Amino acid sequence: MTKYKLNTPMKSFNTYVFDCDGVLLDSNRVKTDAFYNAVLPYGESVAQAFVDYHKANGGVSRQKKFEYFFLNILKHAVLPQEKYQTALDEYSKLTAEGLIRCEVLPGVREFLTSLPSQAKKFVVSGGAQDEVRWVLEAKGLATFFDGIYGNPIDKLTLVKNLALKDSDYPGVFFGDARYDHEVATKFDLDFIFLSAVSDFGEWKEYVEKNNLQAFNDFFSVIAASQALPMENDTAEVESTPGVVSKKRKAYFFGFPFSKERKSTFTGGHTIGPGVVNKLVEETNSTAILFTSSASHYVSWDSVNSVNQRVAFWDTAADSIVGVSDTEMQKYYSFLPTVQEMIERNQLARKKIFFDPKYQISSSVRKIAINKIAFWIEQVKNDNVAFYINSNVPHLADDYACYCVCRANDIPTAFPYRMPIVPGVSARLYIPESLYNHDDVYTRNGQLISYNRQEHYGDELPADLNLIYQEVVLGDFTLGTLSKEVLSRNGGQPPKQYTPPEKSKTLFRNVKENIINKRSWFDFFYAKQAYSTMICNKKEYDKLCISEIPKSPFVYYALHMQPEASSSPLGSFFADQLRAIRFISDNLPKGWKLLVKEHPHQKLEERPVNFYSDIMKSTNVNLISMKYSSDQLQEKSNAIATLTGTAAFEAWLKKKPALVLGNIIYQSAPGIYKIRSKGDIEYAFSQLKSGVLHKESDIWHYLSFLGLASFFGHLDAYIDPSIPVYDLDLDENEKEIGHRLSTAINVQANKLEGVDL
Repeated sequence: MTKYKLNTPMKSFNTYVFDCDGVLLDSNRVKTDAFYNAVLPYGESVAQAFVDYHKANGGVSRQKKFEYFFLNILKHAVLPQEKYQTALDEYSKLTAEGLIRCEVLPGVREFLTSLPSQAKKFVVSGGAQDEVRWVLEAKGLATFFDGIYGNPIDKLTLVKNLALKDSDYPGVFFGDARYDHEVATKFDLDFIFLSAVSDFGEWKEYVEKNNLQAFNDFFSVIAASQALPMENDTAEVESTPGVVSKKRKAYFFGFPFSKERKSTFTGGHTIGPGVVNKLVEETNSTAILFTSSASHYVSWDSVNSVNQRVAFWDTAADSIVGVSDTEMQKYYSFLPTVQEMIERNQLARKKIFFDPKYQISSSVRKIAINKIAFWIEQVKNDNVAFYINSNVPHLADDYACYCVCRANDIPTAFPYRMPIVPGVSARLYIPESLYNHDDVYTRNGQLISYNRQEHYGDELPADLNLIYQEVVLGDFTLGTLSKEVLSRNGGQPPKQYTPPEKSKTLFRNVKENIINKRSWFDFFYAKQAYSTMICNKKEYDKLCISEIPKSPFVYYALHMQPEASSSPLGSFFADQLRAIRFISDNLPKGWKLLVKEHPHQKLEERPVNFYSDIMKSTNVNLISMKYSSDQLQEKSNAIATLTGTAAFEAWLKKKPALVLGNIIYQSAPGIYKIRSKGDIEYAFSQLKSGVLHKESDIWHYLSFLGLASFFGHLDAYIDPSIPVYDLDLDENEKEIGHRLSTAINVQANKLEGVDL
């Protein structure tokens, strides 16, 4: 392997290895004090001698240091195991307490952020591995690294276990101790000494003797590296304030409808290309767009379109990218959700149904890991500047890519919709992230969250004011208000709001398969789906009760699945059986939980015995479909949902709601955001006490929504039935594009050192 000069440009390394204490964190003093106090019971003089030994042997494991204390300082002939373990335990306790208070050293975040995304980055520490991982996670540094390793394995072995290949060189080790340099030398890594808080008293002599580079902190390293010429330097594009300055690649997902593939739900109008165009213009970027309408964008100079079917299933699913376990560690947390999204895909369901060789547990997990590894590699190779989606990331691939970008501090943004009231209101908002809808981006890029003490204006936007006057103060519901406005304007309820005749459609599919001589596979799949639908319908009708109980009850409106509203937005409770069990287990004594199926749910999509499984929870009843959601909301004591419109509808009628998922109105007064047992216990204690929100609370929160959301639409499957004089489609797309680009640029500006 090639031995590189010490002044190799900092971004030219392929591997970066960091000690933790005294390099990333100002924790050397914490460790020194802990060593001293752990052995202080044996006397001040021996405690000081131990500290002197510790400072001269930075990087050596705590086990070896305490062995030295008992065998060499106290002169025990044999290691006294009980005293040794007591000292170790005391040291661990003192260290944990001190690490909470230690600071990240100057320049660390800026330096880590500036490193090439494709380079490998590791922490190799003499501290306990669990402690090091915990404190770096707490300090917000863990996501920068491909692996974090520590005691009880020695540093020398830890670096050996990295199994660095020729392609991983040149590499550099950042340390603050003699032993760090010895380990770096053993594995042909360049070494840079950080002196600001080093305990190594003779570091200057050591650095000079071994001809090492030494810097006070990472700000000094950054300054020195900027003074060196970089390979393949390119001229900077003149920067415009608030706009991404270099023409870099960005990932776009969605925007499925185009002039060639019009939406039947938007009167033949296109939805999406105008947003893409505005985004590309304002971010000065080249978009790699994964979409089902890839052919529409072929001629665009600033867009490289990719057919998402090819990318997601013909490429990502079968990809065998050489990603190591250490690289995958920070992505395992979202693996279950990727698996869940794969399982609900029709291609996967067909395999599960008819291929005897297809093992769901192993095959789906394999595909999920393949997809995650694929996007890790793609994001690195394309050096992605930011991520945009036209909706909540809710397919396995756009979700996996989103999570990879978030884990690597790459700016992300997407719009999500408020409950659409056809003819009345269509609103979008841009949440801070997939699982944080409390914080929302305004038009100027400010992140705001609801505060009852804040003043958000003296007037409501026209659509929200109409809802307040007619629904909150009047006798309308959102549904009846929509019908009234549509009728007044000579309109009809949009097509997608008409319940489909599911049984006839399914029977027609079976019949068409026979007539058109399609594959037996498709025939049996359609036949099985039809059978499942009939079975589930009979089961629901058999188990449901026909009368609304007189006892107090919570109304739970089942989500239509598969949908983004439950996965990923339902998070842990995307499995609605889990949500129902959680609510039922915490119901007040004498209360019931009434569950009603979504009127548009395809029953063939529900697992067999789904409704029987619901009934296994205590104090739970299925309620007849003859009752409307409005009727059940009116009679209930509260509404429970993941992210459903039912909560917002009921809230407008001063009915409290429990929200278990992630949606903007979870922060409204009178809506209880449920994440824990404590949350639901508090909610029910308030409900039992008769605590209700008031009309003034509703008006105040609607005024917040007027600032946090905006009148707009970006869903080609749903027709908002808003007249063009209220919703100009061209201006609508420009406004969405502007707001998304503003959110991206705000994030980029906050990530100091990230050059977009």
